[in-house]
Amino acid sequence: MRTEPGSSPAPERARGDIGTIVLCVLFVALGGWMIAGSMAMSPLGAVFPRVIAGIMIASALGILALRALGRAGPVPVVEAGSTPRRLMLCVVLVAWAVLMPRLGFFATSIAGFLAVLAIAEYDAWTAKRTAAYVAAALALVGGFWLLFVEVLLVPVPRGVLF
Repeated sequence: MRTEPGSSPAPERARGDIGTIVLCVLFVALGGWMIAGSMAMSPLGAVFPRVIAGIMIASALGILALRALGRAGPVPVVEAGSTPRRLMLCVVLVAWAVLMPRLGFFATSIAGFLAVLAIAEYDAWTAKRTAAYVAAALALVGGFWLLFVEVLLVPVPRGVLF
């Protein structure tokens, strides 16, 4: 998001942002509910919900702390978007979900990641930019695959490709 030149966060706006405060409190409560619900799970099955709940609680508390200190972000300027890009994004996300059981987590995530980048990128793809995007896709998707499969022990779809 862009901000108007010379704009600065207003402390009264930061403290008066009730919607953000309410959502943060709800996310902290939801995280607590998730942790309480995971107590009935096996230690192995409880890993993923507890990690996600912990991240959610920590993030919400961090936002609340920033609001309490009056350090809200700059005032955003609403920009008009591109409807065709939004529709393409929806198509890519649906295709990603539909193809994942058939092609596998890794392959569809790489393709989906690059497709979303192609939709979001307004500038031309040079050879250097393309190489950087492919390297970033491989690193990020590979990192998430390792996190899910090896650390959180989440069974990811294994399709015909990977």
